[in-house]
Amino acid sequence: MYPALAVLQAIKDSADVLWIGGEGGMEAQLVSRSGIPFRTIPAAGVHGIGLRTLPGNLWQLSRGVFASRRILREFDPDVLFFTGGYVAVPMALAGWKVPSLLYVPDIEPGLALNTLARFADKIAVTADDSLQYFTRPNTLP
Repeated sequence: MYPALAVLQAIKDSADVLWIGGEGGMEAQLVSRSGIPFRTIPAAGVHGIGLRTLPGNLWQLSRGVFASRRILREFDPDVLFFTGGYVAVPMALAGWKVPSLLYVPDIEPGLALNTLARFADKIAVTADDSLQYFTRPNTLP
């Protein structure tokens, strides 16, 4: 199970939650079966891809930012909860004024988690070894 899904299942009875995933993402069926509302946005990775693919992926990310803005206007969240992945970047850019928590489930964060850390108000880590990758005082063990 995704760690984020476990968190949302724990709080869904006391808070309104909405899971945002990538279009065609693998989590759609899993999240929908859990009873958590689910929406998608366009997103694509930019690390480790060829130069021919990069412009299209950057276009997808920009489309994702605009789709995220629409969702944020409709849902009006009190907080954003990120667990990483390139699909979270457009939402973080669109919701930079909304308080956010970044949960780092891996010991060594990838490019998306490092990017999201710049926007996060608080960062929670699973392993103390992860603390070395985040120098900001908002990191919680």
